[in-house]
Amino acid sequence: MSLQNKWMSGIKSGGEEIMDRWFSPFTQNVRKVWNSRMDRILDVGCGEGTHVGHLLSRMRRGVVTGIDDNPSCVLKAIENNKKAVVDGRCRIIMGSLEKLPFASDSFDLVTLASEKADIRNPQIVKDAVKEYGERIAVGIDAKNGMVAVEGWLDSSSVDYLSLAKEMDAVGVQYIIYTDISRDGTLSGVNTEQLQQIHQAVGAGCNIIASGGVHTIADIQACKQMGLYGTICGKSLYQGTLQLEDAIACAGAQV
Repeated sequence: MSLQNKWMSGIKSGGEEIMDRWFSPFTQNVRKVWNSRMDRILDVGCGEGTHVGHLLSRMRRGVVTGIDDNPSCVLKAIENNKKAVVDGRCRIIMGSLEKLPFASDSFDLVTLASEKADIRNPQIVKDAVKEYGERIAVGIDAKNGMVAVEGWLDSSSVDYLSLAKEMDAVGVQYIIYTDISRDGTLSGVNTEQLQQIHQAVGAGCNIIASGGVHTIADIQACKQMGLYGTICGKSLYQGTLQLEDAIACAGAQV
């Protein structure tokens, strides 16, 4: 099991408190990627570049590339990340999200906007996994068990377990699951839903927990369930969880 910082928890738009979540990477994360320098990150379906900006703010070096098929979004993304573009740390490209114009070894990590990728156009995820393999991490954000889109503003008709199974079926190896109702609340992780999503996917799909982490007990619970990792944010900022204790509890990556 691994413990990762907040910046990779699949960041979506919707206010500064919400935006302080990732990852990625969406963001989001893959074992090899977490252990690498991550100098080259691609954000597929970057929209107006909010996610790109948060990735840049958490990277000490490297380049973030954003791609979107909407011309107005591309222009807005460039405007929102103007300094990074001028400094050469950011590229915003207009292009097809279905057929990405990059070689498979172009990036260390690829993040996907959930509302454009997995729910409304699952083919994007399939193509991305085929091209980038284990470097893909998909974020699933849900409220009351239903997947949320548009920066958590809307709920879809898709339940989180069905989406997790679909992502597993197309070869996604890393899913970051966030219970929106608990994110930033310090109310503890949703052990019931985390256990369900962990059991719903195959052994080759790793679950990373996000939302509600409060104390070391949450890290212990996630480890006991066999989850791949736990994302911590507010608990570290508020001092209810010590990073050293969390890492010691989680253990080394295997």
